[in-house]
Amino acid sequence: MKEVKKIAILAAADNPHTVKWVNGLSKIGVEVHLISQHYKSTEISEAVLFYSLPIKGNMGYFLNIFVIRRILKKIEPQILNTHYASGYGFLSMLSRFKPSLLSVWGSDIFEFPRRGIIQKLIIQKILQNATELASTSFCMRDEIRKYNKIKRIHITPFGIDQNIFKPIFTPKKNYLLIGTIKTLEINYGIDVLIESFHLLKKNIDPSINLKLQIIGGGSQLFFLKEKANSLGLGTDVEFIGRIEHSDVPKFLNEFDIFVALSRHESFGVSVLEASSVGLPVVVSDAFGFKEVVIDCKTGFIVKRENCIEAANAIANLVNDDSLRSQMGKNGIKFVEQNFTWEKSLEAMLDAYTNVIANNKP
Repeated sequence: MKEVKKIAILAAADNPHTVKWVNGLSKIGVEVHLISQHYKSTEISEAVLFYSLPIKGNMGYFLNIFVIRRILKKIEPQILNTHYASGYGFLSMLSRFKPSLLSVWGSDIFEFPRRGIIQKLIIQKILQNATELASTSFCMRDEIRKYNKIKRIHITPFGIDQNIFKPIFTPKKNYLLIGTIKTLEINYGIDVLIESFHLLKKNIDPSINLKLQIIGGGSQLFFLKEKANSLGLGTDVEFIGRIEHSDVPKFLNEFDIFVALSRHESFGVSVLEASSVGLPVVVSDAFGFKEVVIDCKTGFIVKRENCIEAANAIANLVNDDSLRSQMGKNGIKFVEQNFTWEKSLEAMLDAYTNVIANNKP
């Protein structure tokens, strides 16, 4: 098979996942050309060649067509890897470049095509246009199949760099810290987490000091703060706001238990990051979480929007130091065996190699 030497990636240049892919591929010797109408993250390696598309916003996915064609003609990459089907996937389709690998991320396939018949037809056309497809999870692959049963779909999960996401010593606290790192939008069930924490506080031994830390920004911030106050949680719930991805390991290592009670989830990279630093996790039974948590071994899987079940699962961990420790150790091993960053890079390179070998430009 032909060696992968030069690729073009079309994606949001300010997204942490894009940063990981372009930096990781560049580090192993691939010449990476990143094309984006988003502003370039300061964390992107200088070895990655960056091309800024002039027109920003939704109209850019239409109006940048001639610019991207000129850029791709100049670069002459072996393959164009587009990340996110709606938006950049549309621009990739208009570019007419082949061979192309379209990496689907989550809301672009779980939410966008369900907004209406026009959106559904657009997604079907975008998927049809790509040479081959890539998905971060098996559950998302099944969702893609609803709109395209023909294209080959490669599984390319977001892996975890265990040199970065690892346990580090933190000073002992006089309280147990339950935490989550999620965007504050309705899909991610932060309201369910606050309700569950309220139930936990009501039923746990009052001598146990518990705090909840919520990290992330989003449109529901005011509503969630009001909810916490209305339940009388006061200073027991702390909203940190959005943090840089490079700061995530530090915050995770402050947690004692990680909780994610999403209503829908396409994969669950934040849960794997938590497992990698040795945290026990409590997650909802959203499909993506089922691929990254071994129930009763690396954490507990509870029914979606079931605050009582979630509170009981967290209580089991609060009341048992040895269970928290053992689940944390199991989580580190699980990530090491299945979801290392090296394995993810190998999976993506294999996908590139196969697409290039099987499809002529």
